[in-house]
Amino acid sequence: FIAWYLPFYAIGYFGRKYQNLWEKQGHKVALCLFVLFLFMAYWWMRKDAPLFLPQNSHVIYNYVYKFAVAIVAIAALVPLFRYYIDDKMLMITKLGGVTLGIYAIHQTILAILQPCFDIEFLQSHYGVYMFILSITVLAISYLCYMLINSNRYLSLLFLGK
Repeated sequence: FIAWYLPFYAIGYFGRKYQNLWEKQGHKVALCLFVLFLFMAYWWMRKDAPLFLPQNSHVIYNYVYKFAVAIVAIAALVPLFRYYIDDKMLMITKLGGVTLGIYAIHQTILAILQPCFDIEFLQSHYGVYMFILSITVLAISYLCYMLINSNRYLSLLFLGK
């Protein structure tokens, strides 16, 4: 996971450091990138190859596509949030400050929760399932992060703080 998340951590770090460059691009460019993201996200699959590639395609192509979708999403959503969303949205601000901790925890929470869902429900209501699962995993991961972060030793052991 370190190899996969390190580029996003670096993007967040340098994105914050050079925030004025993001803001100069304006929200119109970000809107175009958001449309591109929606188009790209349609074919994105979490574990499998994108829907337009054969399932036996080389794993490098899969990762390149996933990385490209993530980069376009970051390039679109950061400026859009800064332009359209009020800075006083406390929950988004709090989540943005602890995303690395959430990333470290969410795979475990996801693995625990997935077997709890009914397969027939998943097949007929996939969008609802993804929404519920995403919100649930995010909330539980955030709460776990807060609990781990409140203990000095656990925070050092699990979060590197």
